Amino acid sequence: MLVNTYTVKAGDTLVLIAQQNGSSVPEVLALNPIIKDPDVIKVGWQLNLPATPSQIPLPPLSFANDQTCLSIEGSIECKEELVDVVHVTGSPHLCVLTAPQAKALKQEVAFVRELMDCTKRWQPPSPSATAPASKCLMPRAVAPAASKRTGRSRPKPQAC
Repeated sequence: MLVNTYTVKAGDTLVLIAQQNGSSVPEVLALNPIIKDPDVIKVGWQLNLPATPSQIPLPPLSFANDQTCLSIEGSIECKEELVDVVHVTGSPHLCVLTAPQAKALKQEVAFVRELMDCTKRWQPPSPSATAPASKCLMPRAVAPAASKRTGRSRPKPQAC
Protein backbone atom coordinates (compact mmCIF):
# COMPACT_ATOMS: atom_id res chain seq x y z
CA MET A 1 0.00 0.00 0.00
CA LEU A 2 1.34 3.42 -0.92
CA VAL A 3 1.46 6.00 1.86
CA ASN A 4 1.67 9.76 2.20
CA THR A 5 3.04 11.56 5.25
CA TYR A 6 1.29 14.26 7.23
CA THR A 7 2.73 16.48 9.97
CA VAL A 8 0.37 17.00 12.91
CA LYS A 9 -0.47 20.68 13.55
CA ALA A 10 -2.02 22.41 16.57
CA GLY A 11 -5.77 21.76 16.72
CA ASP A 12 -5.61 18.56 14.64
CA THR A 13 -7.53 15.47 15.67
CA LEU A 14 -7.19 11.99 14.25
CA VAL A 15 -10.77 12.10 12.99
CA LEU A 16 -10.19 15.43 11.23
CA ILE A 17 -6.92 14.24 9.65
CA ALA A 18 -8.56 11.02 8.42
CA GLN A 19 -11.58 12.88 6.99
CA GLN A 20 -9.46 15.50 5.22
CA ASN A 21 -7.40 12.77 3.58
CA GLY A 22 -10.27 10.49 2.57
CA SER A 23 -9.41 7.70 4.97
CA SER A 24 -10.73 6.33 8.23
CA VAL A 25 -9.37 6.42 11.78
CA PRO A 26 -8.76 2.63 11.83
CA GLU A 27 -6.70 2.93 8.62
CA VAL A 28 -4.61 5.76 10.08
CA LEU A 29 -4.12 3.81 13.33
CA ALA A 30 -3.01 0.71 11.40
CA LEU A 31 -0.32 2.72 9.57
CA ASN A 32 0.93 4.53 12.71
CA PRO A 33 2.02 2.27 15.59
CA ILE A 34 3.28 5.39 17.40
CA ILE A 35 -0.35 6.23 18.26
CA LYS A 36 -1.27 4.36 21.45
CA ASP A 37 -4.43 6.37 22.20
CA PRO A 38 -6.52 7.70 19.27
CA ASP A 39 -7.48 10.73 21.39
CA VAL A 40 -3.84 11.76 21.97
CA ILE A 41 -1.67 12.98 19.09
CA LYS A 42 1.19 15.46 19.39
CA VAL A 43 2.09 18.46 17.27
CA GLY A 44 5.00 17.64 14.96
CA TRP A 45 4.37 13.90 14.67
CA GLN A 46 4.81 12.53 11.16
CA LEU A 47 1.80 10.32 10.41
CA ASN A 48 1.51 7.85 7.56
CA LEU A 49 -1.73 8.13 5.61
CA PRO A 50 -3.07 5.91 2.81
CA ALA A 51 -2.07 7.34 -0.59
CA THR A 52 -5.45 6.53 -2.13
CA PRO A 53 -8.68 7.44 -0.37
CA SER A 54 -10.66 4.51 0.95
CA GLN A 55 -13.57 3.57 -1.24
CA ILE A 56 -16.84 2.67 0.40
CA PRO A 57 -18.75 0.29 -1.84
CA LEU A 58 -22.12 1.72 -2.82
CA PRO A 59 -25.17 -0.33 -3.71
CA PRO A 60 -25.99 -0.50 -7.42
CA LEU A 61 -28.22 2.24 -8.78
CA SER A 62 -31.85 1.45 -9.40
CA PHE A 63 -34.21 3.40 -11.61
CA ALA A 64 -37.96 3.85 -11.75
CA ASN A 65 -38.33 1.62 -14.81
CA ASP A 66 -36.08 -1.06 -13.30
CA GLN A 67 -37.71 -4.49 -12.99
CA THR A 68 -36.60 -4.73 -9.35
CA CYS A 69 -38.93 -1.89 -8.32
CA LEU A 70 -42.22 -3.05 -6.88
CA SER A 71 -45.55 -1.32 -6.58
CA ILE A 72 -48.40 -2.21 -4.31
CA GLU A 73 -51.70 -2.72 -6.05
CA GLY A 74 -55.05 -2.63 -4.34
CA SER A 75 -56.18 -0.77 -1.27
CA ILE A 76 -54.60 -0.82 2.13
CA GLU A 77 -57.08 -1.31 4.91
CA CYS A 78 -56.39 0.09 8.32
CA LYS A 79 -57.95 -1.63 11.29
CA GLU A 80 -58.04 1.52 13.42
CA GLU A 81 -57.77 5.19 12.61
CA LEU A 82 -55.26 7.01 14.79
CA VAL A 83 -56.40 10.49 15.78
CA ASP A 84 -53.98 11.85 18.38
CA VAL A 85 -50.39 11.63 19.58
CA VAL A 86 -49.50 12.13 23.25
CA HIS A 87 -46.33 12.13 25.32
CA VAL A 88 -46.35 10.56 28.77
CA THR A 89 -44.10 12.43 31.19
CA GLY A 90 -41.08 10.34 32.11
CA SER A 91 -41.34 8.13 29.04
CA PRO A 92 -39.07 8.49 26.01
CA HIS A 93 -41.89 7.35 23.72
CA LEU A 94 -44.89 8.95 22.07
CA CYS A 95 -48.27 7.19 22.18
CA VAL A 96 -50.80 7.20 19.36
CA LEU A 97 -54.48 7.06 20.24
CA THR A 98 -57.60 5.86 18.49
CA ALA A 99 -60.78 7.97 18.72
CA PRO A 100 -62.19 6.02 21.73
CA GLN A 101 -58.83 6.20 23.53
CA ALA A 102 -58.55 9.96 22.88
CA LYS A 103 -62.11 10.48 24.18
CA ALA A 104 -61.38 8.43 27.33
CA LEU A 105 -58.17 10.39 27.95
CA LYS A 106 -59.98 13.73 27.62
CA GLN A 107 -62.65 12.54 30.08
CA GLU A 108 -59.96 11.45 32.54
CA VAL A 109 -58.16 14.79 32.22
CA ALA A 110 -61.45 16.62 32.87
CA PHE A 111 -62.08 14.45 35.95
CA VAL A 112 -58.59 15.12 37.32
CA ARG A 113 -59.06 18.87 36.78
CA GLU A 114 -62.33 18.68 38.70
CA LEU A 115 -60.60 16.87 41.58
CA MET A 116 -57.83 19.45 41.60
CA ASP A 117 -60.44 22.20 41.84
CA CYS A 118 -61.86 20.37 44.89
CA THR A 119 -58.49 20.48 46.63
CA LYS A 120 -58.54 24.26 46.27
CA ARG A 121 -61.69 24.29 48.41
CA TRP A 122 -59.94 22.26 51.14
CA GLN A 123 -57.11 24.78 51.43
CA PRO A 124 -57.59 27.79 53.68
CA PRO A 125 -58.31 30.91 51.64
CA SER A 126 -55.53 33.41 51.19
CA PRO A 127 -56.08 36.84 52.72
CA SER A 128 -56.31 38.46 49.29
CA ALA A 129 -58.74 36.07 47.60
CA THR A 130 -61.02 33.15 48.22
CA ALA A 131 -61.10 29.98 46.18
CA PRO A 132 -64.09 29.82 43.81
CA ALA A 133 -66.71 27.22 44.58
CA SER A 134 -66.91 24.36 42.13
CA LYS A 135 -68.88 21.17 41.77
CA CYS A 136 -66.70 18.28 42.83
CA LEU A 137 -66.91 14.69 43.94
CA MET A 138 -65.62 13.73 47.35
CA PRO A 139 -66.28 10.88 49.77
CA ARG A 140 -68.74 11.45 52.64
CA ALA A 141 -66.21 10.24 55.16
CA VAL A 142 -62.74 8.81 55.10
CA ALA A 143 -62.94 5.06 55.69
CA PRO A 144 -60.51 2.17 55.28
CA ALA A 145 -60.67 0.05 52.14
CA ALA A 146 -63.26 -2.72 52.14
CA SER A 147 -62.07 -6.00 53.56
CA LYS A 148 -63.51 -9.47 53.37
CA ARG A 149 -63.41 -9.80 57.18
CA THR A 150 -65.44 -6.70 58.07
CA GLY A 151 -67.60 -6.53 54.97
CA ARG A 152 -67.45 -2.72 55.09
CA SER A 153 -66.92 -0.86 51.88
CA ARG A 154 -65.71 2.60 50.98
CA PRO A 155 -68.30 5.36 50.83
CA LYS A 156 -69.63 6.36 47.45
CA PRO A 157 -68.55 9.78 46.17
CA GLN A 158 -71.12 12.53 46.30
CA ALA A 159 -71.36 16.00 44.83
CA CYS A 160 -70.27 18.73 47.23
